[in-house]
Amino acid sequence: MTETRLDPQELRETFSAYPTGIALTAGHLNGSPAGMLTNSFSTVSLDPPIISISFAKTSTTWPTLQKLPQLGVSVLAADDLDSANRLRRATQDRFEDVTYTAHDGGALTLPGAAAHLIVKPYQTIEAGDHIIALYRVLDHHRASDAQPLVFHNSAMRPLAA
Repeated sequence: MTETRLDPQELRETFSAYPTGIALTAGHLNGSPAGMLTNSFSTVSLDPPIISISFAKTSTTWPTLQKLPQLGVSVLAADDLDSANRLRRATQDRFEDVTYTAHDGGALTLPGAAAHLIVKPYQTIEAGDHIIALYRVLDHHRASDAQPLVFHNSAMRPLAA
């Protein structure tokens, strides 16, 4: 059976029908914050505790993040929409006017996030035009009253009941 070449823009539109959460993956390198928003965060295993995040091979932030011994993963809350919009800016301006918490080991998290995890690298897997990075969870916290921010139809928005 021959495979038909799928139009990437049409496929992106189809994928956007699936709502996902939004996470900030971030750390501190040489005195500067580095990080990016992702909607490819997923839980993988409880024992051992492992998560996955996919990064485009063309990402200019991934090469920095993969050097860090620990990262923070902040699951954004509806109240984080303004910060999320700031974090979408160009790399050099991304953390300007964004409040974050620095943790021992170099991880960064957003203080108002719905949840945050402190993770360390576990394994990477090449998958098409992305790298699937698996991380072992070292610590975690959840704000039980926070409402999630979701990515749906190519836009960030609070989850409606």
